[in-house]
Parts: sequence; structure tokens; C-alpha cells
Amino acid sequence: MKHRLLQSENAVSSVVGVIIIIGLTITSIGIILLYSVPAIGGLENSAKIHKSEQSFSVLDSRMSKVALGESPSQLIAISLMGGTLNINGNEDSYNNSQIVVVTANSSGYENITQNGYYWKGWEKYGLDNFSSSMGSIECLYQDHTVAYEGGGVWSKYPNGRSVMISPPEFHYNGQTLTLPIMKVNGYSSVSGSSDISISVTSSDTPKQLFPDRANNRTNPLEADKIIIFIKSEFYDAWADYANSQTYTRATTDIPNKTAIVELDVIPPMGKNVLAYPFKVGAIDDTQDYPMHNFSFELHAKGSQGLNSLNNYEVFASSGSRTLTFKLHEKSNEIKITSILYQDTSVDGDNEEEWEGKDGFPVIDKQSDEMALIDLLDDSFDMEYTKESAFTWNQTNSIQSLYNVTQHYMKLITEDGAVQFKMKTSGNSDPIDYGSSSIELNYDSRPESLIYLHVTENEVSAEIV
Repeated sequence: MKHRLLQSENAVSSVVGVIIIIGLTITSIGIILLYSVPAIGGLENSAKIHKSEQSFSVLDSRMSKVALGESPSQLIAISLMGGTLNINGNEDSYNNSQIVVVTANSSGYENITQNGYYWKGWEKYGLDNFSSSMGSIECLYQDHTVAYEGGGVWSKYPNGRSVMISPPEFHYNGQTLTLPIMKVNGYSSVSGSSDISISVTSSDTPKQLFPDRANNRTNPLEADKIIIFIKSEFYDAWADYANSQTYTRATTDIPNKTAIVELDVIPPMGKNVLAYPFKVGAIDDTQDYPMHNFSFELHAKGSQGLNSLNNYEVFASSGSRTLTFKLHEKSNEIKITSILYQDTSVDGDNEEEWEGKDGFPVIDKQSDEMALIDLLDDSFDMEYTKESAFTWNQTNSIQSLYNVTQHYMKLITEDGAVQFKMKTSGNSDPIDYGSSSIELNYDSRPESLIYLHVTENEVSAEIV
């Protein structure tokens, strides 16, 4: 008897289906793990960094209380969360974390911006400067750093870019910059996942760096520019912060990890003895007519009176630009013969010149002669003598002395304060500068300074 063996594939298809389902499930789980685990890890790391930034913001507040004398000591809790905390307040640390304040006149500023706008560039030109170390307290999580430095909190990302979390101690009220530099003293390190505390104390009174009469650093400021060099691992964030303020402009020296911050200084305004030379600060070029007074009261110094005031020039230079007011005495009048503006950076014809016909009367005789010269007189006409112009959009070839002076004074002070000098083509200068005067009033740029106060505030920090 023969037995027939039954053949069927029904059971095989069921097994294959189960295997496929299991395979898909395992693959899906693998894909989920592949992409979600790093994401979860990234979220955990971000949460740690955010918590650390919050802790350092508290640290910043407590450090300020101690440094500024509001409290003799403070204790701040920090959670390490697997990171490393460093207190960098020794000489080696200070090499990479310090502030240098440079005071420069217009010529010194021009030299340093053209040839020395880098860390220690001021040394090349012998510019007056003073400095303070800062130091830092930092917490490292993998490739991310959160730090307290210079009275601010900074966060540095793995790509090398830094951002500000809490602003540093820069205080400006429209005339005065107050800069308490926070100096961290101490050196220690700890790693792990535990919670630790940092004790900060200060027993010293702040060291005054400016004003400092012993080193001839006084207020109101006599310099034309204040330049602050900030050497820091977070230099780019320092520069970003400075550029976000209305009173500063900043650039960076990337190779030396330095932020370079500029502030304009306002020279004295009002009526003063006619100094030789005299200064005009950076004028607010956002206004159409920022100058309110620009006049001279000229007194003769000899029996010849003002008769020898021939081709007298009042001129200033700033970089490639020069502005010249030309005066000439004739027939008992001092005439504004021309206003000449030059810019050697312009290709082709780089001069603009306006000629004047009107004059200001000379009063009295001989050694008592005097004249009032008002460079903002709107009744005087000036005529443009060139066929083209590179700074003047007006098509009218006749403009008032008032308009022409306003226009070129904004241009010549565009890069900051300038010095005006005077000279005559004659054998002697007939002006008695001691009895002559100048009256200057104008709207300066919003970021301009009159007073500066800088202190070094040392705080000791240790891990407890």
C-alpha cells in the first residue's frame, strides 16, 4: 500500500510573515535608537548648559555685591553635572584675560588705526595706557564653556563662537563712562557630578586707575579717543556687546583674541581762549544742522593791527581728508575768501572749493583792532567753483556760509575729533591769541565722553 505525502506551503508563508514583522520591528527600533539617543543626549547636554548659565548669572550678581562693597562675602552653589569648574585667577591666566585702556589724541589714533590696531599696538606709538587683569571662573561641559569674566557671563560653543549671557560692568550716562573691572584672584579646579560651592570675598578697597593725578590722568578728558583692548577667550562676544551699545564701536583682532572698543571724547565747548591748535569733537552727522556756534573774536597784537592777516588759514586733517577755511584782510574787512575740502582717497578730482565775497568788519584801529568772524553766518553767500562734486548733492552753485560749514564739519569729524591749526602766509602772525577767543557749540555724537572713571575691583574666589 502506497502512502501519498501531502504537500502544502500555507505554513511556510505564515512563518515568513512573522520573520518579516520581527525584522521590521528590530530595524525600526534600531533606527529609533540611532537617531533618538544622540538627540536625547543633546537635550540633556543643552539642559545642563542652560542650568549652568543660570547658576553663573547668580554668581555674577553675588560677585558684583562683593566687588562693589555691598557685601563682604558670598557663597554660591554650582552643580557640576559631570563637568569641570576652574577658577583662573593667577598670573598665567591673566595673560589671556585682561583689559588695557588707551588714551589717544587725533594723531595717535590715526597712527594706531592705520598701523597698530592689534593687541599691544599702542606700544609702537608710545600711547598713554593703563591696564587691569580680569581672570575668570569657568565651567566646561564637553566642548562648551560657560564663564564669568569682567563682570559678565559668557557662553562659548563648540564651533568657537561666544555669546553674552549677562552684560559686563560698563555704565554710561551720556557723559561719563564708569568701568569697574572685576579681577578674580584664586586658582583651583574640580570635576565630577556633585554640587559644590564657591566662596567669594573681598577685603580691599577698589584701586582707582582713572582719574589718576600721579600719572597726569584727569577729568574732563583731554584725549580725543578712548580705546579699550579686551583680551579674552570670549573676545567676539565682548565685541558684539560693545557694538550693541549706542556709545561704543568695536572690532576684533582675531589672532590675538582681542576685542577693540572705541569711544569718542567731547572737547570743551562754549567760549574759551583761542588755543593753538583747538579741537572739535565728533559731530552728530545724523542731524542736518548740528552746529550751533563756530565763531572767533580776533584781537590784534601789534600796532599794525590785523592788516597783515594775509591768506590766513584755519585747517584740520583727518586721515585722507583736509578742510581749510581761508581768510584775508582787505579794506578793513576780513573776508572768507574760500572753503576748500580735499579727500585724497577719491579718484580723479578730489577737491571741492567754495569762494566767498563778503567780509566781517574790522573794529577800532592799530593794536586795538578786533573782528568777529562767524563761520555759521547764514547771510554770507559762497559760490561753488568746480564743475563736479563728490560730497555735495545740491545742484545750486550758491549756498550760504552756514550750509557749507555745516556740511564739511560733519565730514571732517566723521572719524572722530580733529585738531584745527592756524597759519598765515605773512612774515608774522598778527593775532594775539591770549586775548582772542573761540566759541564752539554743537551736537556731538551720542557715544561721546567727557568723563571716565575706572577702578580695579579684586575678588578672591575658592572652592569649598
